[in-house]
Amino acid sequence: MAKVAKIEVQIKSPEDEFYGIVRHNITHFAEVLPDQFESIEQVEGDGQVVGSVRLWKFVLGTPVVAKGRISAIEDDNKSITFCFFEGDINKYYCTFNITIQVTTESDGTLVKWFLEFEKANKEVPNPTLYLDLFDKVTKKMDDYLLKA
Repeated sequence: MAKVAKIEVQIKSPEDEFYGIVRHNITHFAEVLPDQFESIEQVEGDGQVVGSVRLWKFVLGTPVVAKGRISAIEDDNKSITFCFFEGDINKYYCTFNITIQVTTESDGTLVKWFLEFEKANKEVPNPTLYLDLFDKVTKKMDDYLLKA
């Protein structure tokens, strides 16, 4: 049975700017965080519609290569979901879906990451390293947007 882990990060960047990066220019992750992301390549579709597939190469202690498909886009809610279906992640998790939602709160912008996962077996650890990565990505992208 799938579980959901969640992390929320308060940022100073405007909601529209942060969501714009996630929605239209997620490949900037590799430019802004070169130590974490080797590349994010478009392999199917245009990256703007449901069904588009990207090849993600990043480091999480060790190199990770995975294919992820955009499975949902809700621009009204500033939310996008990626389903990872092939690669290193799927050696450990049968289900691995990431939803990023950006909202405006009374004291700024809030970035919410939801990680739906199902372990391949009981020995697989909870994906806390991914939550740490999401936190780092959010803060670095916020810094990048504030300097732009």
